[in-house]
Amino acid sequence: MKCKLCFLLVICLILSSITFSACKESSENIATVQEMYVTAVSFVYRYAIVVQLRPTDLAQPNTNYTVRLYEKDQFRSSITVSWNQPEINVLAAKDVLFPISKDEYYAYEFKDVSHIYTVKVNVPIENTPRRTLEPWPTLKSNPTSIESCYESDLTIEPPSWAKTFGKRLEAGQYLKISFTVVGGDNDIRFYIINPIDNKVLDTGKVVNTHQLVYEIPMTGMYSWTFDNSFAKTTTKRIKVSTCIGGALP
Repeated sequence: MKCKLCFLLVICLILSSITFSACKESSENIATVQEMYVTAVSFVYRYAIVVQLRPTDLAQPNTNYTVRLYEKDQFRSSITVSWNQPEINVLAAKDVLFPISKDEYYAYEFKDVSHIYTVKVNVPIENTPRRTLEPWPTLKSNPTSIESCYESDLTIEPPSWAKTFGKRLEAGQYLKISFTVVGGDNDIRFYIINPIDNKVLDTGKVVNTHQLVYEIPMTGMYSWTFDNSFAKTTTKRIKVSTCIGGALP
């Protein structure tokens, strides 16, 4: 009887060790956060969150990794980071910047924001290069002095799987987009790419009707894409309203 109990105890210890090792492995990351703070008048954005990342032993040289910023567990934006071999040899830390609003900057200046924002670093799931831009939609009649709005009806059907629009926008403006999807499961993915080819907003897969407002942190050419790559054989019809304004309403 004692031998059986000892045998069971040994088995339990082995299983516990395996479980612990698996949990430890899954928690390992490409990089660790050394510091996080807000700044003003950076070279890239007027106001930004600075995240200092130090590579771990899992990081590979000359590999683009996606850094995703979350606010209270909700995805906010993403950017890429990479290290060369000498930088990995000495575990050199790098700063990555994410745009924030003026109100956020003044609220968070000189404060710890680690309980508000978190980051995850991993290999990009897919490439999202700039695509050929669609013709700019028709301007609505009687635009207001506050914003100009445009309407368009899109059809995404095989072999195409995305529609992309683009426009030069000025820092301080905002881009307000609302859309309704019909077809398949009435779902689509939407993302915005900024002038330095970083994806700054990604809704993931959204269903039926969706609305968003994005404040423009830096002047340049922006593109935004309706992406149906997860259902390339299904036709989607999307009614879109796009408004560009000089200040957030």
